[in-house]
Amino acid sequence: MNFIKISIYASALNFIILGLASAYYFVIPQMYFWQDETFATLYYKCPTCSIAKENAAIDFKKGEYQVVFWGLGNIANNKIFRLNLLANYKTKAISGGCVPLSEMNCYSIKMQQLLFKKYGNNFIFNTYKKADSLDNLSQKNWSQ
Repeated sequence: MNFIKISIYASALNFIILGLASAYYFVIPQMYFWQDETFATLYYKCPTCSIAKENAAIDFKKGEYQVVFWGLGNIANNKIFRLNLLANYKTKAISGGCVPLSEMNCYSIKMQQLLFKKYGNNFIFNTYKKADSLDNLSQKNWSQ
């Protein structure tokens, strides 16, 4: 009789634990598990390419500049580049990972087009060059 009670309680406890774990897994959007919050939030704002372009124009008008960079060694992973882009152009660099997502790419391309009109076509390149020179300078200082 005790064995049956223990088995019933154990089954009920397993059912509750599995229910809570499933709710946690399926209620929280999956993008938050493998990307940072900024990328995940932007991802859920861009379900289609046309909506992504509209959101880029809206964000640009609000002064919320975000550009997604793609690739394994993309420049958004460079901390000096990110900080310079944010400080000089109020633009947040987001690392999108290795494989571009088409909707996110639509957002990023539209945002870059708008930023090119505002800051000129070379502002990202100039920021990269400045970050690279600062990085080389810091490496020289460490080696001395």
